[in-house]
Amino acid sequence: MLRIAVCDDDPAQAEYLMALADRWAHERGQPLCVCPYTAAEAFFFAWESGVVFDILLLDIQMPGMDGITLARRLRQRGGQLAIIFITAFSDHMDQGYDVGALHYLLKPVNEQKLTRTLDRALEALARRRRTVVFELNGALEQIPADEILYLEALSHTVMLYTSQKSYALRQPMRQLEADLGEGFFRCHRSYLVSLRYIRRITRDTVLLENDQSLPLSRKRYEAANRALMGYFREASI
Repeated sequence: MLRIAVCDDDPAQAEYLMALADRWAHERGQPLCVCPYTAAEAFFFAWESGVVFDILLLDIQMPGMDGITLARRLRQRGGQLAIIFITAFSDHMDQGYDVGALHYLLKPVNEQKLTRTLDRALEALARRRRTVVFELNGALEQIPADEILYLEALSHTVMLYTSQKSYALRQPMRQLEADLGEGFFRCHRSYLVSLRYIRRITRDTVLLENDQSLPLSRKRYEAANRALMGYFREASI
């Protein structure tokens, strides 16, 4: 299920963008959940509460918090969703690319241009959505990499956590880290975390989007920030 948010203070514009997104998804056979927000503050509150989206269609000029400010706050807090700015003016483009925006679309939004941009976003998401095979109870099981929150090394097992389930693995953490590869970061000798779900990094803590905190080795603080920023850039291509 692809999750798209439309953040625009103009209800008619939001309805128009939602209709275009629905038509695009239907033509591609892509299951879609699309939600409107009339203010940047409303979207940010929902996101902070743990509501996850893959793509954000974001108006720039809005009362209160504008779209550029919202995008900066999302990136500062670890938001990895693809941001597509919707604007009546082109003079904000430099600021938008500073926050890793996927694209700019000028109003009135052309359906073909939006379609091409959503195709790019879907391709970027597909590159990140891969399946990893693990040995569980003597059998092989596939787990989508983008569903993994983090792994924790215990005395004789490694626990793998998704938002819905947990798995006890017998493979050593070093092997699992190599198998998972890009998109994951060893924040502590006992923890391997998905960069996708990091909301914020402090000197000794990694905060996930579900408000769970993982320990961060102090010597890995700078590397964690570099890894997260690199993940943002790759996700916005």
